Amino acid sequence: MNANDTKKTISKCKELNTDFILVLHGGFTMGDVALTFAESNFKLGFWSVPEPTLTGDVQLNNFVSLNMSMSIAKKVRNTSKNPVSWYYGFAENKEFKQKITLTLQTLQSLKILSRSRIGLIGGLAMTFYNMEVSTTKLKSKLGVDIFNHDIHELTNRMSNQSSKNVDEEIQKILRLAKT
Repeated sequence: MNANDTKKTISKCKELNTDFILVLHGGFTMGDVALTFAESNFKLGFWSVPEPTLTGDVQLNNFVSLNMSMSIAKKVRNTSKNPVSWYYGFAENKEFKQKITLTLQTLQSLKILSRSRIGLIGGLAMTFYNMEVSTTKLKSKLGVDIFNHDIHELTNRMSNQSSKNVDEEIQKILRLAKT
């Protein structure tokens, strides 16, 4: 694979709405491949498997390739904003399975969070400075929308609801709670 092949792969991944690209270093992966992936906006991981033998000549040199790919990614990508993960081990390795499972669960959670809307009722208590969260950062990092509501606003809204509407909402909640 070279940079042109990588660009085609990235285009295909965009078409498929891919959430994460995991590049397997099954041998030495060229720097232009790592660079092209690292310059993309995809959530990205590099994976290397151990050498087939521990003595004699290095056969795959894929761990060096993994290290180089991570180094390239850190030079061209803001990894604090768009991190790149690295993985090492055979697919059946316990530690590898744990790390890739955690990654996939995290990606799934981020996808769910990106469509979330949270109602914040009552605001922050005075002097609870360390509890303050930037709604702008939550929106930019996770895609979460925060809606602030004063408790007086909500109690006024509640008192203006008819008993019929309240009963209907309670029934909806109970039905959803059973599923």
